[in-house]
Amino acid sequence: MRISALLCLLLLTSTTSLFSQEFKAGDRVVVTHECSIMENRKPVHEVTRGFPLDVIAVEGDRLRVKSPRPGWVPASKVVPQSEAIEYFSELIENDPTNREDLYARAMVWLSIDKYDEAIADFTRRIEIEKEYRDFNERGYCWMMKGEMEKAIQDFDMAVKLAPEEASMRLNRGLAHRQAGNNDRAVQDFSDAIKLDASLIPAYEHRGMIYLNNNDLKNAVSDFDVVIRLNPRSTRFRELRGRCLIALDDSVQALSDFAEILKLDPGNVNAMFYQGNAHFDLGQYDKAAEDYSQVLQVLPNNGVVYFQRGRTYHTSGKLSAALEDLNQAVSLDPENVQFLRKRAEILEQSELYEDAAADLTRLLEQSPNGVPELIARANCLKKLDRPKDAIRDLSRVIEVVPNHQLAPLAHYIRGNLHRKAKSYALAIEDYDQALAVQRSAEILYWRAKCYRELGDAEKTAAGLQEALAMNPDYLEALNDLAWLQATWPSEEIRDGEKAVANARRACELTEWEHPLLLDTLAAAYAEAGEFESAQQQLAAAMELMSPEVQDKADVKRKAKLYASNKPYRESTLPEK
Repeated sequence: MRISALLCLLLLTSTTSLFSQEFKAGDRVVVTHECSIMENRKPVHEVTRGFPLDVIAVEGDRLRVKSPRPGWVPASKVVPQSEAIEYFSELIENDPTNREDLYARAMVWLSIDKYDEAIADFTRRIEIEKEYRDFNERGYCWMMKGEMEKAIQDFDMAVKLAPEEASMRLNRGLAHRQAGNNDRAVQDFSDAIKLDASLIPAYEHRGMIYLNNNDLKNAVSDFDVVIRLNPRSTRFRELRGRCLIALDDSVQALSDFAEILKLDPGNVNAMFYQGNAHFDLGQYDKAAEDYSQVLQVLPNNGVVYFQRGRTYHTSGKLSAALEDLNQAVSLDPENVQFLRKRAEILEQSELYEDAAADLTRLLEQSPNGVPELIARANCLKKLDRPKDAIRDLSRVIEVVPNHQLAPLAHYIRGNLHRKAKSYALAIEDYDQALAVQRSAEILYWRAKCYRELGDAEKTAAGLQEALAMNPDYLEALNDLAWLQATWPSEEIRDGEKAVANARRACELTEWEHPLLLDTLAAAYAEAGEFESAQQQLAAAMELMSPEVQDKADVKRKAKLYASNKPYRESTLPEK
């Protein structure tokens, strides 16, 4: 008997010596015996065997740990993580069916990312006795290995064995989410919330699915709960603020970002999105200030330069905008968004060569980029390169004829043909544009082409349709009045209508436009009101320079009206 006791004492001494060690701050240890984390002599958290802890201080025979709650644990209740597997393996070798020892070792395997070994221990536990937490933990291991089908099968068993445990449904929802089964994931998160309305991760993950599906209102509702349950959650305040911006509620979004900056004054994400909210509210100076503060922390961030440049651009500060976009492009030379915005600013700054160069770089990446082709065509038009502009527009029309911007390409190309006096080609383009959407402006320019081709009936019809869409279309009023007053063919002329249209044009310009007054004079003459014609012509002449008077042929008109004769176009355009 004494020999047996002596052997036991020697074994105990040997084991204690094997797993004893001086601990220091920075060590990771593993709990060997269940214990409480103590703070101010009160237990703040219970830790189970196999649980890893990080040591942040050592004081005698106790260790201060930082997770899961800061506090103290006895050094006698832990071993170094590097020795934990050997420690529990010896216990399991002595009693292979001890489920608690198997669980503790499995948790150590988990803490060092040895998932296959952990799965083996959980499987041995399940073979001895089926318990929901083993299926749950093994499901987690499968999930970490990326084997979602096996993970979901284990979580199914966990839910079956513990249908009232909210965390089981939460974990299955996480597996479904990683597997791309978002509808199933949302259902699991919702069921978990029904079981435990304070389960923050369920709201977080369900809200993230809503956010990724652009269901922003439901995302905000979930983030509301997360923030109510955890007011210091800066991440979900930021996400809620971003959703609110997208929902056109930038005022409320500003409240979220302001609260984040109270909690964390150096939070550059909050400062950046606060700038976005100020931008959306038209508070451009505040937005630029926000972006400037971010750039003090992130001086090489092209996105922030882009956003500040966009802010300057919108507020009309083209020079400052261009400077920021130059910096953004220098940091990310192939960024499509940066190049596109800089090209826009360059075009508005009338730097058409530089704008065209940026658009060419964009088209090298995407040769059939419709917005870029149209924008470059506009620049080439300004550079007096109509053939090159027509080439770009023709590519749009030929390659993507059904693109939503194709009508615009037809319209611009029509204008180029018109300026080149290719009126028939211009009309064809205008027709194509009008087939998609009626536009008073396009109707007007098509009518001008018909006028140049001598087709007065189509000219009048086009001008009348343009005015039906826009009754105060000044140019259309004047052109129609002139046509009705002066066209050589009697069937087109109508003095009464000409006077009405010309008077409306003069009213819109407060009787201060000499050419419109000239048209009104011709209209009165056609209507037989020659005294009024002479009065309006005199008023027009007072506002005309000598050069304009010569061009408007006012002397001949004055003689005609004095002789009670109307003015007529002397020749018809060549057909």
